[in-house]
Amino acid sequence: MKSIYGNIEEFNGQGYVSFLDILGFSNEIMSSWGKGKPTPLEKLLKFKNIIESPEEVLPSLKKTEGSRIYVCRTYSVSDSIIVSHGIDEPKVIGDLALGVATLLGNISHIWSYAISIGYTLRGAIDFGDIYWNKSEIIGPSFIKAYSLESSVAKVSRVLFSSDLNELLFNLFIQSPELMSHQAKYFMKDIDGYIILNPHTLYTEDDERLKIIDSLETMKGNQTNFLIKEKYTPLLNILKNKDLKHYKIDKEELRKY
Repeated sequence: MKSIYGNIEEFNGQGYVSFLDILGFSNEIMSSWGKGKPTPLEKLLKFKNIIESPEEVLPSLKKTEGSRIYVCRTYSVSDSIIVSHGIDEPKVIGDLALGVATLLGNISHIWSYAISIGYTLRGAIDFGDIYWNKSEIIGPSFIKAYSLESSVAKVSRVLFSSDLNELLFNLFIQSPELMSHQAKYFMKDIDGYIILNPHTLYTEDDERLKIIDSLETMKGNQTNFLIKEKYTPLLNILKNKDLKHYKIDKEELRKY
């Protein structure tokens, strides 16, 4: 019998919460509402339909075949996306490690799809206290993720909060073998923040080149220099093929 972990209809406890913003979409809504085929509204509604699809569409992670399946809760408000994953009590190291892997896999999937339709993401992830039900999400972790996205992320990247950073450090200490498989998702950015490695957005190199081409087009379409520069760090990382196999060492964690 399969047991579903993370995507709990009503949850009150500790878990992973990410807040993601679709860069440039607000400007497109304001300047081009009702224009084009598809219109900005039609594109956004299609995007929402894809990312809020059942687990067959968005990735899940199985611990052992036929037993524990790790699934995220994904929903959106306007041009913002919240991806979360609740952790059952008592907390088990395996659930924490596989839960964060599932969350990051989902974010990579959403980010890659956004780029394929002409948008990129900026966001942040926290671990801590959170409550949600069918229509609400409330709690310190949601506020922290939103605050980091709006005031710290700045460019197109998904960064990790200090609490998530601390948790990852402890997981590396307690289960180094398991965490070595998750390390592909973690990268230290030039300002010291741990971020989601953009090289997890693709599997084959031709996909990487398509993503770069799409981002270059998005950047070229911007007239504001400051907005253009939001794409540059992401492009620089993706153009460096050596970073595909970058794996963070635990010593690089717990620095903020």
